[in-house]
Amino acid sequence: MEHCREDGPAMQTVRELATHSADIRHLQTDMDKMTKDMEEIKDAIREISKTLSEAKAIKATAVAEAAETNQVLKAAKSTQANADSLKLAGEARLVELNKELSGAEKTRLEVEDLKASILSKHQDFIASL
Repeated sequence: MEHCREDGPAMQTVRELATHSADIRHLQTDMDKMTKDMEEIKDAIREISKTLSEAKAIKATAVAEAAETNQVLKAAKSTQANADSLKLAGEARLVELNKELSGAEKTRLEVEDLKASILSKHQDFIASL
């Protein structure tokens, strides 16, 4: 008869409760693992967010430096254009000075020829006396 008691509804309830208890332990273990995984994901997201913030700061710095470099490049191009303009003006002035020097040399040679001619005529005059 005791055997019948063990198979009765109370025993069935005990068995069901034991099964539910095991299921609840498994669920609690799963929930604990899931909570731990979520914390790890949150940590990873925080690290990603930090890295993203650092990358944005680096990008902002790079953009600012690029803008500054662009301004320096524009100034250098302007300076180069001014230098080229001055070079052309200097070369034009050099051509003018070379022409004037050529003219002065021609005049000097003419003066020398005139001087030689005067000396020759003067010597001829003195010799004719």
